[in-house]
Amino acid sequence: MTTRVKFSQYQALLYKYFWPQRVQVVLLFVLILFDNIFLLYGPNLLGQFVEAAIDVDDATVLQNIGILYLVTALLRQGARLATTYVGEMTGWRAANALRYDLAKHTLALDMSYHKQQTPGVMIERIDGDVSSLNRFFSQMVLEIGGSLLLLVSTVSLLLWLDWRLGVLLFIFTVVSVVVMYSMREIAVPFWEGGREASAQLFGFLEERLAGIEDIRGLGASQNVLRRLDMLMERKNYFDIRRWVYGSATWIIPLGLAALMTMVILAVGSWLYIRGEIGIGLILMTILYGEMIIWPIRNIASEIDQLQQAAAGIVRVAELQAISSKLTDGDRDVPAEVPSLSFEQVTFAYNDGEHDAPPVLNNVSFAVPAGQTIGLLGRTGSGKSTLIRLLFRLYDVSSGRITIDGVPLTQFRLQSLRQRVGLVTQDVQLFYATIRDNLTFFNKDISDEHLYAALRMLGLERWLQRQPEGLDTVLTSTNMLSAGEAQLIALARVYLKQPQVIILDEASARIDPETERLVEQALDTVLAGKTTIIIAHRLQTVRRCDYIAILANGSLAEFGKESDLRAEASSRYATLLRHGSTEELV
Repeated sequence: MTTRVKFSQYQALLYKYFWPQRVQVVLLFVLILFDNIFLLYGPNLLGQFVEAAIDVDDATVLQNIGILYLVTALLRQGARLATTYVGEMTGWRAANALRYDLAKHTLALDMSYHKQQTPGVMIERIDGDVSSLNRFFSQMVLEIGGSLLLLVSTVSLLLWLDWRLGVLLFIFTVVSVVVMYSMREIAVPFWEGGREASAQLFGFLEERLAGIEDIRGLGASQNVLRRLDMLMERKNYFDIRRWVYGSATWIIPLGLAALMTMVILAVGSWLYIRGEIGIGLILMTILYGEMIIWPIRNIASEIDQLQQAAAGIVRVAELQAISSKLTDGDRDVPAEVPSLSFEQVTFAYNDGEHDAPPVLNNVSFAVPAGQTIGLLGRTGSGKSTLIRLLFRLYDVSSGRITIDGVPLTQFRLQSLRQRVGLVTQDVQLFYATIRDNLTFFNKDISDEHLYAALRMLGLERWLQRQPEGLDTVLTSTNMLSAGEAQLIALARVYLKQPQVIILDEASARIDPETERLVEQALDTVLAGKTTIIIAHRLQTVRRCDYIAILANGSLAEFGKESDLRAEASSRYATLLRHGSTEELV
């Protein structure tokens, strides 16, 4: 069932995103007012011209009226152009502010929400739904207000000129408004359903394009195309119906307008034959009658647009109503290098379902400040989950994680993630310059600082090999190797200067030469930091002070690296005897 959009929701959106632009909004109303004045004055001048042509022999009068009409038309076009420009600028600022708020809200949601959404769905929710509101922000409200003002002004003027014609236009206006109001939400269910179908289609395309090699390798292209056809058919179902039902909002007013014109012509002719009005007033009445068609059509069109906006408002409200399961703390993580403690940490991804086994079960160990711990375990043992909990992408089901004895839940999320740095095996690179990839588009970091950091990490020669230095754009044609991507990731962390660093298989899949550069960079990046190194390979953790081995979500072994290596019966020593390059898979 479609959620009905309340007037308070429209009002809240307008107030929140128009109030900061109140000067532009007032200017917009003034421009619309002038546009209506010039528009109303035009038919009056034409009526005067006809009357003067019949009754006055002086051509100068006609010339003056013609010049005044031309000036009025030019002034109206100028006012219309200015109205469009100011309206579009105001609307885009409002729409972009809403996009920003939605993106910020979405980024603050916990990972349990993001795991349920595809990138295509998220793009449609943040951009597509807001795009449907863009006209609502830019001109819809003002167009409806301006059209209503024009209607009232035209009817009032005709009532003053001839009350009988004015009454006819008034009746037509009231009937049209009632009809259009009753049809204002006729297409909303189909616009809302179309948005959802579009989100599913884009999400499907994004996933399949990302996995095109696997699809081809498994010969699944036909299956993908069949599913694509089903999704497109569903989208077409809503698209066709929303346009059909939406078109009724302007077809019916046009039919009423045609009937109105016929009635005005009939009544005007009758009054003229009786000698109660002149030719000029008849022409003026016809022009005003036609003029009324335009605000009626505008209102009808804007109501159609309003239905699209209503669907967007519903989906935006649904997204804004989703709250994160994570509560923000009120403390900042200390600037000093901290100690870490995992105390009886238990976690299940779909916590609350009785049949969901915990991924981690009563895991407890501590990392002293400035020390390095190697986290070993088979795939699925819970290593990555432990790191997600440290970042507070999720909260523990029971137990707690502390920094310097303070539970993570007491720290501000922004402060926590600023103080913790992560280098993964799969580095996310952007279609941007090396500079922007290093700084994450932070313009406050100078090139001098970047050069100094790269020099400190021994990456100066690597940068010199890039064709345009920091201005080299990373594209599909010059994609970096896995090792070069790791160098960028390490430079990112070094520039961030976190107190805690996590390496998740950072040296895997790289050639020996690049590995040497990475090892040299690690010596600089990790110096004096509290570090967690996640590894499958034993050689990766030789630099560690402590070793923790996870098995099936539990802590199988923990201790100083030197002690475990010296203890022949330890798991770690047993693994070492099998060879330092053996992988725990």
